[in-house]
Amino acid sequence: MSITVKDIAKLIDGDIIGDSNILISGISGIKEAQEGDITFLANPKYSSFLETTKASCVIVDRNTTSKTKTIIKVDNPSIAFSKIINILNRVDTYYPKGIHPTAIISDKAKIGKNVNIGAYSIIEDDAYIGENTTIYPNCYIGHSVKIGKDCLIYPSVVIRENVIIKDRVIIHSGTVIGSDGFGYVLVDGVNQKIPQVGTVLIEDDVEIGANVTIDR
Repeated sequence: MSITVKDIAKLIDGDIIGDSNILISGISGIKEAQEGDITFLANPKYSSFLETTKASCVIVDRNTTSKTKTIIKVDNPSIAFSKIINILNRVDTYYPKGIHPTAIISDKAKIGKNVNIGAYSIIEDDAYIGENTTIYPNCYIGHSVKIGKDCLIYPSVVIRENVIIKDRVIIHSGTVIGSDGFGYVLVDGVNQKIPQVGTVLIEDDVEIGANVTIDR
C-alpha cells in the first residue's frame, strides 16, 4: 500500500513542511529507514539522525524543524506514528469465529453474546465469559473464572479456578494465571505445603505478555 504525505498528514492532524506529494510505502526506525519510508522522531537523543536519515518523511513534534527533510509536525509523534503503522503495516489477523465444535464447554458455564471460542479450548463449570470476548484454541478456563467483555485470550493460555479478569484485557500465548503460589513452611526439617487459597484479579485494560505466570 502507498499513500501520499498529504494524506498521511490529514490522518494524523499534522502540518507539512516540505513536499506533500511524496509517496510513502513503508515504515521504519529513523536509523534504518530507506527512501519511500516514513519514520518519526520523539526522543531527543535521536535528533542527530533527522538530517541524515534516508526516510522520505519524518513525523516530528511542533517545535522541530529541518533544513533538508519533509516533515509532518504533530502534537505527539509516537501516537501519530502508531496510527500510520496500523495503516501501512496492516496484517490480516486470524480470529476464531463463533464456538468451534471441538471446544468443551460446561453446561454450567455462562457465555455472553458474540463470544468466540477456538478449537479444543475448555470452559469449566460456573465460568463466565463476557460479551465480545475471543478465546483462541487450546485454552483452559477453570471453574468459577470470570472473564469480562471485549477480552482477547491467545492460544494455550491457562486461567485457573476463581480468577477474575475484567474488561478489555489481552493475554498472550502460554500465560498461566492463578497457578499455585508455592507456599511452604519448614517443620522438623520437612517442608510442609501451605494451601494457596487466594485468587488473582486482573483489572480493566491490562495487557499480559507471552509465557507469563501470575500466581495466586
